[in-house]
Amino acid sequence: MTSERSITKQAMHYLERLPHSWWLKVHGGPYQKTGVPDIIGCYRGRFFAFEIKVPGGRTTPKQDHEVERIQEAGGAVSVVESLREIQKLIGAKP
Repeated sequence: MTSERSITKQAMHYLERLPHSWWLKVHGGPYQKTGVPDIIGCYRGRFFAFEIKVPGGRTTPKQDHEVERIQEAGGAVSVVESLREIQKLIGAKP
Protein backbone atom coordinates (compact mmCIF):
# COMPACT_ATOMS: atom_id res chain seq x y z
CA MET A 1 0.00 0.00 0.00
CA THR A 2 1.19 3.52 -0.80
CA SER A 3 1.76 5.88 2.11
CA GLU A 4 0.85 9.58 2.34
CA ARG A 5 4.57 10.29 2.61
CA SER A 6 5.27 8.44 -0.64
CA ILE A 7 2.47 10.23 -2.51
CA THR A 8 3.65 13.59 -1.16
CA LYS A 9 7.24 12.89 -2.16
CA GLN A 10 6.21 11.95 -5.71
CA ALA A 11 4.01 15.03 -5.95
CA MET A 12 6.71 17.44 -4.74
CA HIS A 13 9.29 15.87 -7.06
CA TYR A 14 6.95 16.52 -9.98
CA LEU A 15 5.57 19.93 -8.94
CA GLU A 16 8.92 21.53 -8.17
CA ARG A 17 10.01 20.89 -11.76
CA LEU A 18 7.05 22.63 -13.37
CA PRO A 19 7.91 25.96 -15.01
CA HIS A 20 6.05 29.05 -13.79
CA SER A 21 5.28 27.51 -10.42
CA TRP A 22 6.06 27.73 -6.70
CA TRP A 23 5.33 24.94 -4.19
CA LEU A 24 5.70 24.36 -0.46
CA LYS A 25 5.38 21.14 1.54
CA VAL A 26 3.74 22.14 4.80
CA HIS A 27 5.34 20.47 7.81
CA GLY A 28 3.11 20.42 10.87
CA GLY A 29 4.47 21.34 14.26
CA PRO A 30 3.64 23.13 17.48
CA TYR A 31 3.78 26.57 15.81
CA GLN A 32 1.91 25.53 12.65
CA LYS A 33 -1.79 26.17 12.21
CA THR A 34 -3.58 22.81 12.30
CA GLY A 35 -5.53 21.58 9.29
CA VAL A 36 -3.45 23.34 6.63
CA PRO A 37 -3.20 21.17 3.47
CA ASP A 38 -0.01 19.20 2.91
CA ILE A 39 1.08 21.04 -0.24
CA ILE A 40 0.35 24.64 -1.18
CA GLY A 41 1.53 26.51 -4.21
CA CYS A 42 0.97 28.66 -7.22
CA TYR A 43 0.99 27.49 -10.82
CA ARG A 44 0.52 29.89 -13.71
CA GLY A 45 -1.10 32.50 -11.49
CA ARG A 46 -3.50 30.18 -9.66
CA PHE A 47 -3.36 29.17 -6.00
CA PHE A 48 -3.55 25.44 -5.32
CA ALA A 49 -3.65 23.39 -2.12
CA PHE A 50 -3.62 19.62 -1.82
CA GLU A 51 -4.45 17.49 1.20
CA ILE A 52 -2.78 14.13 0.57
CA LYS A 53 -4.54 10.97 1.72
CA VAL A 54 -4.02 7.28 1.04
CA PRO A 55 -6.88 5.71 -0.90
CA GLY A 56 -9.86 5.61 1.44
CA GLY A 57 -8.21 8.00 3.93
CA ARG A 58 -10.35 10.59 5.65
CA THR A 59 -9.81 14.23 6.50
CA THR A 60 -10.14 15.64 10.00
CA PRO A 61 -12.71 18.31 10.91
CA LYS A 62 -9.88 20.88 11.09
CA GLN A 63 -8.69 19.90 7.61
CA ASP A 64 -12.26 20.16 6.30
CA HIS A 65 -12.52 23.64 7.81
CA GLU A 66 -9.31 24.82 6.10
CA VAL A 67 -10.42 23.33 2.77
CA GLU A 68 -13.66 25.32 3.06
CA ARG A 69 -11.80 28.53 3.91
CA ILE A 70 -9.49 28.17 0.89
CA GLN A 71 -12.49 27.53 -1.37
CA GLU A 72 -14.27 30.60 0.01
CA ALA A 73 -11.16 32.66 -0.79
CA GLY A 74 -11.22 31.46 -4.40
CA GLY A 75 -8.33 29.01 -4.20
CA ALA A 76 -8.32 25.59 -5.81
CA VAL A 77 -8.08 22.97 -3.09
CA SER A 78 -8.64 19.24 -3.18
CA VAL A 79 -8.13 16.07 -1.20
CA VAL A 80 -6.08 13.81 -3.47
CA GLU A 81 -4.89 10.21 -3.39
CA SER A 82 -2.32 10.26 -6.21
CA LEU A 83 0.05 12.33 -8.31
CA ARG A 84 -2.19 11.70 -11.33
CA GLU A 85 -5.06 13.49 -9.57
CA ILE A 86 -2.85 16.50 -8.94
CA GLN A 87 -1.71 16.58 -12.56
CA LYS A 88 -5.32 16.49 -13.72
CA LEU A 89 -6.41 19.24 -11.31
CA ILE A 90 -3.67 21.69 -12.27
CA GLY A 91 -3.96 20.92 -15.96
CA ALA A 92 -0.35 19.83 -16.38
CA LYS A 93 0.77 16.96 -18.56
CA PRO A 94 2.10 13.86 -16.79
